[in-house]
Amino acid sequence: MRRDHTGDDDAAFGTTTTSWYYLAGLDVVSPTARGTVVAFGDSITDGYHSSTGAYTRWPDFLGRRLGAGPGPQKLSVVDAGIGGNRVLTDVPNLWQGVSALKRFGHDALGLAGVKDVILFEGINDIGNDAGPEGRTLTAQDLADGYRTLIAEAHAAHVDVIGAPLMPVQGNGYYSPAAEAIRRDVTGGSAPAAPSTA
Repeated sequence: MRRDHTGDDDAAFGTTTTSWYYLAGLDVVSPTARGTVVAFGDSITDGYHSSTGAYTRWPDFLGRRLGAGPGPQKLSVVDAGIGGNRVLTDVPNLWQGVSALKRFGHDALGLAGVKDVILFEGINDIGNDAGPEGRTLTAQDLADGYRTLIAEAHAAHVDVIGAPLMPVQGNGYYSPAAEAIRRDVTGGSAPAAPSTA
């Protein structure tokens, strides 16, 4: 059901929640923006653990920064982050969604006026050792997934900006093998294996 509440002076809905159960999207026509940059990723992009209702997710800061530049704002920002999402594999429950490979066309390339995508996803693949067809994940698997997304974007005349995967030491799914994959994918060298001698 679609409802237009753009002219309402007060809140149209009386309850508060931290999830967007039924809202698939919201289009706002800007008088100055000439394109859209899509922040595409997992919980870091979605804003997990940011202050509720305070708009302190990194895509919010990016939108404000673009809006504060000289002259009219040229790009709008869309947050297409889903907590727990993975690049290569679907997650069995609904809230984490289908893989980035499956949702990229709809959630990023299918948006109005998209010019750029910031791709910031992959740590959940590494942390859950989620390789394709149930195999153990390799850095090559993840790199191939990124190449697929980049090729789709370029075919649609959209640029991709890759964000490096952040370290996860201290996280429950950290392991030296996971860190080696993360470093390999982000272009850093993996630490030397400890000597067994």
